Amino acid sequence: MEVITIEETAFKTIMEKLDLIADYIMQTKKNNTLEDDWLDNYAVCELLKISNRTLQRLRANNTIEHVKMGGKVYFQVKEIKRILQENIIHRNLNDFEQAIKNHGRRS
Repeated sequence: MEVITIEETAFKTIMEKLDLIADYIMQTKKNNTLEDDWLDNYAVCELLKISNRTLQRLRANNTIEHVKMGGKVYFQVKEIKRILQENIIHRNLNDFEQAIKNHGRRS
């Protein structure tokens, strides 16, 4: 096996870049995990700042995918992002992503 030596500054630069890559991977993994989370009616209305009736209308028109379990309706975060990206509801996607991160901390 061959031993390679490098200057301390070069080593520190490499380590900083590796740390940035690791942070990026962890953030991406965290964001993907959030997209698979489920939210109930109340949480969706609160996060999107819409009424329960508006959300009910979106469900009735099949504009937003949802599931019903035990009498409660749930929505996936990625589905909420989809309707925001398609401008079905006029809200800022970045604001929603920040709100969903904060919402996850409270649960």
